[in-house]
Amino acid sequence: MDKEPAPLASGKPWTLRKAVTTLAIAPQTESLTRAGRLAYNVMIFKAQRMEADGEGGYSAPMSEIVKGYEATTRDSSRVRSYIEQMCTTLVTWFPLSASDEAQASIAGLEPTSDDPRENSRIFTLLAEARFSRRAGELWVTWFYPPTIRDMVIEPSRWAQLDIKEMAALSTYASIALYEICARYKDAPGGLTNRAPPEFWTKTLRHDPDTKPREWRKFKNETLKPAIAEICQRTSLDVRLVEYKQGRAVTDVQFAVKRKQVQPEASPVDLSLVENAADFGIRERELDQLVHAYGEKAVQEGIELLRGRTRAQPSVPINNPLNYLRKLLRTGAGRLLEEPAEAADRELAPAHSAKPVHGPVGEADAYLQRVRQLNEELDALTPAEFEVYAEQARKDLVGTALDTPATMKRFANRQYRSPVILEFVRNAYATARYGRDWKVATLPLQVVQG
Repeated sequence: MDKEPAPLASGKPWTLRKAVTTLAIAPQTESLTRAGRLAYNVMIFKAQRMEADGEGGYSAPMSEIVKGYEATTRDSSRVRSYIEQMCTTLVTWFPLSASDEAQASIAGLEPTSDDPRENSRIFTLLAEARFSRRAGELWVTWFYPPTIRDMVIEPSRWAQLDIKEMAALSTYASIALYEICARYKDAPGGLTNRAPPEFWTKTLRHDPDTKPREWRKFKNETLKPAIAEICQRTSLDVRLVEYKQGRAVTDVQFAVKRKQVQPEASPVDLSLVENAADFGIRERELDQLVHAYGEKAVQEGIELLRGRTRAQPSVPINNPLNYLRKLLRTGAGRLLEEPAEAADRELAPAHSAKPVHGPVGEADAYLQRVRQLNEELDALTPAEFEVYAEQARKDLVGTALDTPATMKRFANRQYRSPVILEFVRNAYATARYGRDWKVATLPLQVVQG
């Protein structure tokens, strides 16, 4: 029988007891999505509170899985695709410590190394899923791989995960890091496992690691935003700890502690996925944009994309994904002034672009300029930053982006919102380096006079 969620040791009805050996995973054959990982956690949560059928399966209406992490969706096929993904995607499961091995070991497979990259198991998340319709409602019956079923359903060692807090996180990396950090939130030292950077780039990425990822880039593009989101939206405070030999980072772990006051978790809305799908943008591509620019910026970009389509229905956008990428990369104001066919075109490859300051291509050069500007903005005092924020607000008045939502963010001083920060950065760069800063020679030089 399926039972109502009962409060666990944490005092919360939606606390998942997740086996410690299932926290750190890395997809091997195809990408996992944020919503798919959330759905998987809800399915474990429900399975732990019901009796298996005669074949060892667990059943629930699809709608209950979606409601479990407070998502909204018009299309049950979207959730079905997540479950199908669990049956086809091979993932590597890494024990986080040597003490986890007793729970993770399987007959005939004894651990041979203390390296978490070598001590691992490869499974699909689910062994099988069956879909049926009962009284007009779509149901799913799912089965776990037999060798790990008991470990998943009745773990001997587990981490307590707040499903509602995880639902407030907008990226796969945020959820993956939250799960690992939550295990150590009550540990005496308050430190996670210590592992080489490669371990973290594997376990926090949503797609297979097809090529080595430079730690510095991964930290700035993926890890720092994930840490900031966890600290802002959950009951955990997380801090990065790096160990170096010379200038090289050799090991990484995280300091974790509970907050005294717990924030209210906001639900994740699958309407972003559905809105992107309206333009043929796949969820994997959407996740990459969210990783790079943030959920709010992508949502606003899709809204502008929809507005452009409605305003000029006779002029189709041939490649909505490229249009959205350019919208996010170069700023909405600049894009709205361009014809659709220009916005559709992808940037030329770096090797064919006009060199800027040596071999650096135009796209890379632009990113270098942005990094330089971000560092300079971070060095400003709050009062100095406020000056450029006010200039950015004035620059938008009377333009197509002078919307109540945008001006509300300025009024609330939400200057670190990705879209608002783009405007502030442009105002700062224009004042300091001139209007041609986007094509200027690197490094940027201060305009005299």
